[in-house]
Order: sequence, then C-alpha cells, then structure tokens
Amino acid sequence: MNMPTQDATERLPKVCYEDLFNVGPILYLILLPDAPKFTIVGASDIYLENTKRRREDIVGKGVFEAFPPNPNDTTGSSENNFRAAFARVMETRKFDVMPIQQYDIPRSEAEGGGFEERYWSPTHTPVLDSSGNVVQIAQRVEDVTELFRLKKLNGQMENEVMLRSQEIKEANNKLVQANDRLKELDRLKTDFFANISHEFRTPLTLIMGPVADLISTLDPGQENSKNILETVHRNCLRLLKLVNNLLDFSKLEAGRAKMFFEVTDLGTLTSDLASTFRSAIERASLKLIVNCEALRNPVYVDREMWEKIVLNLISNAFKYTLKGEICVTLKSDGNFVELSVADTGTGIPENEIGKIFERFHRVQGSQGRTHEGTGIGLALVHELVKLHGGTAEVKSRLGQGTTFIIRIPFGSAHLSAERVSKVVRSLEASEGQSRAFIEEANRWTADSPVAKGPAASSGTKKHVLVADDNADMREYVTKLLAEKYELTAVANGKEALDAIRQGGYDLLISDIMMPVMDGNELLRTIRADRKFQNLPVILLSARAGEEARASEVQLGADDYLTKPFSATELISRVHTQINLSQMRAKLLKDLENANQELESFSYSVSHDLRSPLRSMVGFGKILLEEHPESQSEEGKKLVQRIIQAGQRMGLLIDSLLSLSKISRSQIHFSPVNLSKIAQTLRDEILEANPGAKTHFIIRADMEVSGDPQLLELVLQNLINNAFKFTSKLEAPEIQIGIQEVNGEKVYFVKDNGAGFDMQYVGKLFGTFQRLHSETEFAGTGIGLATVRRIIHRHGGRIWAEGAIGKGATFFFTVPGLELKNLQ
Repeated sequence: MNMPTQDATERLPKVCYEDLFNVGPILYLILLPDAPKFTIVGASDIYLENTKRRREDIVGKGVFEAFPPNPNDTTGSSENNFRAAFARVMETRKFDVMPIQQYDIPRSEAEGGGFEERYWSPTHTPVLDSSGNVVQIAQRVEDVTELFRLKKLNGQMENEVMLRSQEIKEANNKLVQANDRLKELDRLKTDFFANISHEFRTPLTLIMGPVADLISTLDPGQENSKNILETVHRNCLRLLKLVNNLLDFSKLEAGRAKMFFEVTDLGTLTSDLASTFRSAIERASLKLIVNCEALRNPVYVDREMWEKIVLNLISNAFKYTLKGEICVTLKSDGNFVELSVADTGTGIPENEIGKIFERFHRVQGSQGRTHEGTGIGLALVHELVKLHGGTAEVKSRLGQGTTFIIRIPFGSAHLSAERVSKVVRSLEASEGQSRAFIEEANRWTADSPVAKGPAASSGTKKHVLVADDNADMREYVTKLLAEKYELTAVANGKEALDAIRQGGYDLLISDIMMPVMDGNELLRTIRADRKFQNLPVILLSARAGEEARASEVQLGADDYLTKPFSATELISRVHTQINLSQMRAKLLKDLENANQELESFSYSVSHDLRSPLRSMVGFGKILLEEHPESQSEEGKKLVQRIIQAGQRMGLLIDSLLSLSKISRSQIHFSPVNLSKIAQTLRDEILEANPGAKTHFIIRADMEVSGDPQLLELVLQNLINNAFKFTSKLEAPEIQIGIQEVNGEKVYFVKDNGAGFDMQYVGKLFGTFQRLHSETEFAGTGIGLATVRRIIHRHGGRIWAEGAIGKGATFFFTVPGLELKNLQ
C-alpha cells in the first residue's frame, strides 16, 4: 500500500471532530459539572431530533432549564434522579448507569402543548483533565419508550420502574445523609487542624526563641552544648514546617486562606529559591540546572504561596533523586507562564500518578533519601496552584524520573479584583520558610556520626549497629551509647544488612520506617539466616500501643521502643539485651559442651556394648541351629525373641555410632549430584522389593557442593522413610525435586503416605522421637535426627510439612559452597 507523501498529506481535508460528534448516530448531551445548573455545552443532532429541540435554544442553558420536568410529576423524582446521577459521577469520577427513567418532553404549541410521555435508558461518563478533575459530563441516552409501552401492557415494566424508582429514592436519601455526615466530619477535621496548628505554634515559639538566644550566647569552647541546641532548633523548624502545612490546609478547606496577588519578577524569585538548594544538591553528587527566563508579560502571584509551591517541588525532587540531575525551568507558554521541575529520580508507578496530588497519599515502597513525610506537600502545591487560576500536572516513568509542570495565566483578569495588589514590593524571599526546607534537605545528606564499614571491635566494648534514616536520630542514639559501646551508624536497612553480613556486631538498633529496606524487612531477613538468628534486635518506632509491640515481637524483635523515649530507657534496654545475649551464648556453649560429653559417653558405651550383643546374638543362633534337640518349641521361640531383640539393639547402637561419627567427622567438600544418588537409591529399593508399586519422580539437575557420603546418607534416610510410610498404599508415589524460594534453592522429598499431625512437627527431628507405633512402622527414631545433623553441618536448614493421611514433604537447603568459603 502506497502511503501519501507529506505534501499529499497536507492537501488532505481537515477533520472537524465536532462535526463528527454532531452527526453521529448516538444520542449525546455534554454538560458542565457546575451544579446545580449543569450547563449544556454540546448535543448531537440525533439527540436534538429525539427531544424536539434546536441547538441554539439549549446550548448555554442549564439542563433542567432547557428540559423542564413535567409539572404533573409532583414528586420531582425525574429531576432528583438525574441530579443524583450527576452528583455520583462528580463524586466517584466513574461511569454511571441509571435504570430506565420517565422524563417527559414538552410539546410545541402546534402539537397541542403539554408533555409527551417518554422513557429513557441513560448513562453518564465523566470527562477528566490531566489532574483527574471532572471537567464535563457526557450523557448518553437511548429512547426506550416504545419498548416500555409494549411491556407496560402486562404491567411488568411499570412495577419494575416503580420498584427501581423507590430504590433510587431511598438510595438518594441515604446519599444525602451520608454527604451531610461527611461534610460535618470534614468541618470538624478542618477545625481540629486549625486549632491544633495554632496551639502548636505557641509552644514552638517559646522553645525556638530561647534556644536561638542560648546559641548566640555560647562561648567557642562550648561546642557540644551548641551542637545539642542546634539539633533542638533544627527539629523545631521541621515541626513548625509541618504545623504550617496543616494550618494552610485547614485555611484552604475552610475558605479562609488570605491570598494577595502582586506583580512579581517570577524568573528572579524562582531562580533565587532554587539556588538555595544548590549546596545540598551538589553535596549529594547531583547536578542542579536552573533556567528561569525573564518574562515579557506581567504575572501576578501570592509571593509566600509561590515560594511554598517552588520549595515543595524542589524538595520533593531532591528527596527521590539519588543520582543524576534536577532541572528547574520557568518560561512563557502562550498566555501562561510554565514552571517545570524535572528530575532523574526513582519515578512514580503508573497506577499511582492519578493519586499523587491527593492529601496524605504516599506512594508505598518508593525509594528515597528518607521515609519521613506526611503526604501534604504535593497536595498543598495542587491547591495553591488552583487558587492562582492555574493547573498542576505530573509526568513520570518508573526508574527514569518525574516532571511536575505548573501553569498559571499571565495578568490578573482571572483573579478577584479585591485580592490584587497594585503595590510593587522589593523581591525578597522569606528566609524562615526557605530555611526549614534547606535544613531538612541538609540532614538527608548528613554523614553518619560514626564511620560506616566493617565492624572492628577493640575487644573491650560491645559493638552496636544503629540504622535510622533521620541523621539527628542517628547522632542522638550514638552519642547516648558512645561511652560504653562501639558504634556504627547507617541510614537504611540495606546498609545495615550489608554491615551485619560482614560480621562483628553484638546488637542492632533499627528504626522501622526507612527507605530502600525498612526495619521489618531487615528483621525478617536476619531471622531467616542461621548465622544471625541470635543477634539481639531493638526496634524503634513512632507507633505506640501493645498491638504494635506484639506485631514486632512476633517478627522476632527482642525489644521495642516507642518514640519519644528517654536516654535512660534506651541505655537500660541496650544493656539488658546485650547481657541476655551473653547469657544465651554461654548457655548454648555449656549445652554444646554437655552434648559433646554425652556423645562421647554414648560413643564409648555404644562401642563397648557391641561385643556382648554380638556374643548374645551369636550364641542364640548356635542354640537354634546346632542344638535344636535340647529345646522345646516354647524355648525355641524365646531364644528367637532374644536374637531379634539383640539384633534390634545392635541396629540402634550402629545408628548412635553413626550419629556420633557425623558430629565428629570432617566435612569434605566436592560436587555432589543429588539426582544420581536418588536414582541409585530408587534402583536399590525396587530391586530389594520386587513387588513394590512405588512410582518415583526424580528431577535430573540437582547438583550441590558438599560431602558426598553424608549427603547420600541424607537422601537414603529421607527416601527410605518415604518408601516405608507409603508401603501400604495402592498407588504410592515419591517425588525428589528442587524449587526456588526467595532466591534460595530448596530441595525436597515428598510422598503421599501416612503423613503426620503438624502439631507434632517439632518432635520429628529429635533423637528417639517417633510419631507412629513400632508395630505399625518399624524404625529406630534416629534417622531424621541424623539427617538434621548433616544438613546443619553443611550450613543448611531442614523442615517438614504434612497432614494425616495426606503424605509428608521434607525440605532442606545445602549452601555448602558458602560454608566452605567461610571455612
């Protein structure tokens, strides 16, 4: 197919989409969401034809003015139903379908006047702008009058309409009541924010003023006191910023925001505001590009509010940009001035972009310099831009960056005349407002008070690792503990995990809310690793209450501190946990020594018992085989029982000796093909049991690094165990395979046999522990204990799952290469 050239394309007739809409076959009416009027801005030709109206007679009028309801409808249900539908569309911003509605059409005088009975099937679609606001409502209707009249003959449709109308009426009443309750709650919330914000400002003023005075009076030698007071003042500034944001929101919601718009050199003001971030941005190895052109047309802004818009946007960009650049651009765009703040940061997921300007909304799992924040900043930007008669838009791609675009009109015609100032002030940014943002940004890039890196204990002090994304909190905690402990401080859970894996720490203190990896994920990762399962962990959180404490303890935390906490409380908790850890380590060491002594005793006793047992079994066989005439039948049975008991005792002693040897022997690492071992064991089982119906499923690519003989013993015990417990089935099946769980290879032996009750799973791997009777399934109760010992010596884990009558699955890991490298 030949495509038209560019010149040919330019000669094609231009398409007028409004004309296409007008002549289309669908009954459409386009309304503005300007309740209660709902102005008509467009209608298709077929809509006009069906409703007997002319376009010039209805466009620009309210829908209920252009189409007045039938005065004989004394209930007003027709108009009320449509108003309720429009309200739902504006509230939910979603497609809305109405039941069949009666809405009569006025007749012309030539037709005799009055109203013509008509029935419609209406649907309403919201038309949204880039910020998610409803800018139009598209009403589509189908004329179902004739169909309704046909069904009305037998009364079915009439009853249905009456029923649906009653349901809609009741739903509308409930909606009105719910809206009234929401409005009241919203008012109470707004009043609460306003009152609490005002109340906070008084004590903050009484703290910040005296603190600033104290700092100015300190001598050069009082550096420590100065640092403490500066930390207090800096965090008071941050709290004041949060209070001011809440206060601004409460004023906006209540319609009490006092804004005065003045002509402003917006290029210079915006450039100055952006430049205040330069040192913090460059210290983080980022590039700041500021390109604010001089504007030819006058632009009116509320100076203080514009500062909040710019500072919030740049602060947000810095928070979520870990490498690359931030670009601030101000330029003319037709009748608008456009501000864009673009970054090369972590970006926003596509499903979150529509919610980004919602108050208190925060993108979960986002990667930033800190997890701190209230979700107010961008929502405040959106509201302030609207008050300037402008729009706020966001474009973003996950992992590539985000651009916020603000557009406000030139001039002052769009603003209330009483709010426009004719006085031109000097161009000075609010130092206090900028300072709060800059102080916060500086703390995001502040170095930890103790150098990061591998733990290097002096041998006299215990080493504590502190993880918190708030630099002031890291500094506070490390200063409290520095006298008694060695400290290393990091800014997130990932850095903490890397440090822990290097080894040498005696305690972890971790905040819960952190970027990259939070405290809960860090804790789960530590507790899943055998090497660090006993590391004491104290979690810090702003969540108060027993429920919060219980949830963290269930995850494996040793202790939990709620902010704010006292210095004495923190020091006491750290001291207690380190002492408990030392006591646990000593008890484990004593237990290990006792276990070794017990094993040595068991080895000696077992070895010494083998000789008399062999003699007992041997002489018993001689009696039966060489001197049968000297015994009665009853005597022969008793001798046979002695021989069987001796053989069983010998098997038990051999198992104990094997278990003891496993604990003592050196592991010899080499490549081990578990698949081949499993296949050999399967062949041996089937050869020894020619009538067996067992179906074996063995995966072919199971290779590990470990001790070949010991790992063969693992599979031998597990496969023999599975064969034993499926022996009574009609269709026994045993699977030997591998699966990946959270990046870790997990091997398993699964059967469909007798299974076990999970409440007894803790007994499975204990020595001499049995869940089935000797007469039902024979065994020594040592096999699974041997398996566990071998797997643990390879640095792995073993566990089981099962259900009575539904089989059992034994899982194990073999990180042999990692253990070999550590050795």
